[in-house]
Amino acid sequence: MVRIGVVFLLVCLAAGAAWATPSGKISNSAHDLSSSSSYARQGAEQHFETDFDRVCAYCHTPHKGDLTVTNAPLWNRTNPDVTTAAYDYYDSPTLTAAARGVAAVANSDVPLCMSCHDGTSLTSPLKNPVGNHDNTFTTIQQISAGSTGLLLDGTNSLTNDHPVGFEYDAAETDAAESNLHPLATAKTNGAAFFGTGANELWCSSCHAVHNPGLAADNNIPFLRKTNAGSALCLACHDK
Repeated sequence: MVRIGVVFLLVCLAAGAAWATPSGKISNSAHDLSSSSSYARQGAEQHFETDFDRVCAYCHTPHKGDLTVTNAPLWNRTNPDVTTAAYDYYDSPTLTAAARGVAAVANSDVPLCMSCHDGTSLTSPLKNPVGNHDNTFTTIQQISAGSTGLLLDGTNSLTNDHPVGFEYDAAETDAAESNLHPLATAKTNGAAFFGTGANELWCSSCHAVHNPGLAADNNIPFLRKTNAGSALCLACHDK
């Protein structure tokens, strides 16, 4: 009986380890804008809300969520227009036509990310304002003046950022592209793909917004896997 109990205990411990959630948590990370977030007060660009201690409410809401957004549950933010008419995306002489296309970008997670990271929308109204019963919006404080998010030139240009919002397997099989792993290999290597065909490269292909990341990368910038030795880059790029 004792042996059976010990074996059962070991099985439970093993199962518990397998079911354990990642060690990284959004609370007290750079994506935690609540009043108790000490991380949001660090570094050159500090953003946090001074009055309300609610970690999730700056992106999600249990009531009055935006149901037109299908890529994030009960979305609570106002998304900017990220169509090609409003944004300029990365281009180069070596970029294939397949990777240059941005037909899927508006239906990707790009609008979600840019609702904060475009440098202007962080303090835009929430669909359901946080904490106030009178429905007045609470402003997210920006301590450092001049923060411009990903749009470093302030002109809606993402031309110095990685291509996003395209079908990876179309680029991977493009005759002009010979330095990408097959889609299945890239997935095995740790990259993630989305869209109806689970083949589109989004911001979340490299970043996990709810997990600050690995200690090896100083817990930023929410990488899906360590980039030590360019491991994250090499998940897709066969160099």
